[in-house]
Amino acid sequence: MSWFLNGIAGLALLASGAAIAQTAYVEGTDYYRLRAPVPTQVAKGKIEVIEMFRYGCIHCAHMEQAMIPWKKRLTSEAQLRPIHVTFGNAGQQMVTRAHLAAQAMNILDKFNPVMFADVLAGKQPPTELSEIAKRVSGLGVKPEVFLATANSFSVSQKLKQNEALSPRYEIEGTPEFIVAGKYRVSARPGTTQEQTLQIVDFLVQKELIERSASAVK
Repeated sequence: MSWFLNGIAGLALLASGAAIAQTAYVEGTDYYRLRAPVPTQVAKGKIEVIEMFRYGCIHCAHMEQAMIPWKKRLTSEAQLRPIHVTFGNAGQQMVTRAHLAAQAMNILDKFNPVMFADVLAGKQPPTELSEIAKRVSGLGVKPEVFLATANSFSVSQKLKQNEALSPRYEIEGTPEFIVAGKYRVSARPGTTQEQTLQIVDFLVQKELIERSASAVK
């Protein structure tokens, strides 16, 4: 019976493929396939969607605002994983530590607006951990606890892991998205944030359909 139910679910997904085919995007133009797939870091069965961004990027700040309603419509089969990009810059490494600390402390929803506020106002966000720690005190977080988390072994390991993987994502700038460890989506000039997110949606559905078709065989 389970194979029958799986088959029905697969057929339903395949049928939904007709809908996305009507607005199909072109590989090499709207999105790019990575030269080699990158292992994903999400729960089994989930589709990883990585947001590659920088707090000092005005386009990332605008994308962050567009992603607020988008996250609500993102299918439950997808799992979003934000990565703050350093591009080998020492100052950005400190900001990445801060981002990872906020993630570990489960305060990203409050932390992101604070960090993006500067760039939206035409300034650059701080790159010193001590200054960032002062900012989070307004979020009800003790600066010393934030600093301890940012300098912790677990955060240091995640930072090394992100820096080792980043070249494999072949990113050219920010913001960009990596879907299922296979595809890269760039926020291209002349397109809106919503249009970029629609391409991400398309690739998530494409991956779901391909997985379902493979399971039915």
